[in-house]
Amino acid sequence: MNNNRNCFDAKPVLDSLRTTIGDSEFGYRMQALFAHVLLKLGNTIIEINQRGHPDIKSVKGGQTGLFQVKSITHDFPGWSLTVSPEDIAGIRPSRSYEVGYFATLDCAAPVSWVVNEYSVIRRHETRSVTIETLRISADSELSSESTATFADLVMRHKNDVHLLTFHILCQRALRGEGL
Repeated sequence: MNNNRNCFDAKPVLDSLRTTIGDSEFGYRMQALFAHVLLKLGNTIIEINQRGHPDIKSVKGGQTGLFQVKSITHDFPGWSLTVSPEDIAGIRPSRSYEVGYFATLDCAAPVSWVVNEYSVIRRHETRSVTIETLRISADSELSSESTATFADLVMRHKNDVHLLTFHILCQRALRGEGL
């Protein structure tokens, strides 16, 4: 399928899922789906946390990725989110082989991931920041790859995405079993 088209077609699928399961559970599932995105991009998932920080730890090419994952509805222009000190602390690299990322799923049409490195996102700690501001300083390659992979996953599973619970998604990602 055309990945650009998938980014538009994924929105009603995600909107329906959010309406059915609620915002909180939706956020957890998007976090677990993002682990599957990372898996498809060649990462090994070593940890997924429903509570605590970081949300996801992965390994690729000798580097450990520390990911904090958020999803936003982006219902109106200028929509913003606040980056908490806990979010920043959870992705702060403490070893030379670690890299921190703040990954935001923008659920506006077209659906997209905006992935910022720790060095960029830490400047926004405790402040409200718009998705447009995050997009400007994002890792464009990782954001683009994540968006295309995510949209493909959602569209491939559009008829059964409601059955993919946080627990199931986590188990499969941690075992290295992609969707």
